[in-house]
Amino acid sequence: MSDLVFSDLYPVKNRLKGIIPTASSWDTPPDHLERCTDLDWDTPTGTGSKTLSASGDYGYLDFDMGAEYKVMLRGKVGIWSTAGSVYLILNIWDTVSGGWSNQPYAICYKTTTSEVITPWITHNFKAQKLRLEFYCNAAATCYAKIYEVQAIDLGLP
Repeated sequence: MSDLVFSDLYPVKNRLKGIIPTASSWDTPPDHLERCTDLDWDTPTGTGSKTLSASGDYGYLDFDMGAEYKVMLRGKVGIWSTAGSVYLILNIWDTVSGGWSNQPYAICYKTTTSEVITPWITHNFKAQKLRLEFYCNAAATCYAKIYEVQAIDLGLP
């Protein structure tokens, strides 16, 4: 029962609980990535950052749930940059083509030079692998802290 998260209506299973994501593209990768999926919404990972000479991705977090599930993703991140806007984008692994989908889903964006903590939730989708992409639309130093990421199993075919 320890892997259940209880809402007011019914118990739900978090398919990311205990999964430590793989981090890539960061100049300074976030540390303590085990905090991403520990069910603690208040304790973040360490700050990840990257300095960009033009707009682009400044980091990824990849999660593999081990099997394909119908899930709804929810979480909380802190994002900011020294210029421009920063975005959090969800990309889903396409098992048919064997690559990341060409239709990423923008979760949130902020224009700020100091951390803005943003809770978010997505539509439902079916996937085994998930990628959270951090993107900045300007030449800047961009930052992220991850407080929590959960893939709530909807139990649907």
